[in-house]
Amino acid sequence: MSCLVLGYGGLALAQGNPTEGCANAIDAYKDGDVELALEEVRWCLEGLEQIKQSSIATSFKDSFLGYTGGKMENNRNMGMVIINRSYSKDETSIKVTLTQSSGVGATNPLSALGAITKIGMFGSGPTVRLHGHTGVQVSTGRSASLMVTPRGGEGMVNFESRDVDMDEVTAFAKAFMKDFGR
Repeated sequence: MSCLVLGYGGLALAQGNPTEGCANAIDAYKDGDVELALEEVRWCLEGLEQIKQSSIATSFKDSFLGYTGGKMENNRNMGMVIINRSYSKDETSIKVTLTQSSGVGATNPLSALGAITKIGMFGSGPTVRLHGHTGVQVSTGRSASLMVTPRGGEGMVNFESRDVDMDEVTAFAKAFMKDFGR
């Protein structure tokens, strides 16, 4: 019976429906199989995280403010998700990098970084608000960078350019973050 439940949970994940894996965890717990329940909870969480990542990846639209997106790189390794995409217009470009941990709440090391950014302690620039998201502007030499903490404090979105000034990077980030994660 346990093998059937585990296999069924894996099938639910493969089909993009984590609710069956979550239900399997409850059933296994009720049957007294805590080990299987924990495994099913992991499958449930994995499925929910995949759905969330798909939603976030759609935030990397093909164009913003006349900038056209290049190839999107989506890497997941050792509990970290990193999505990169460079946007170009004429001879200029802005690189967008999302970094997230799959940890939740206090176990998420990027949550602490997000909290620091929200109170303006990361970097030396001013704090800005972009559609409910908090960011810190950092300019060094020819580089303009805007580090934004998405609502909920999970992860960091970095906007960086060596070609345009901070005002242009901030305007781009504002357009990008408008519907982020929805």
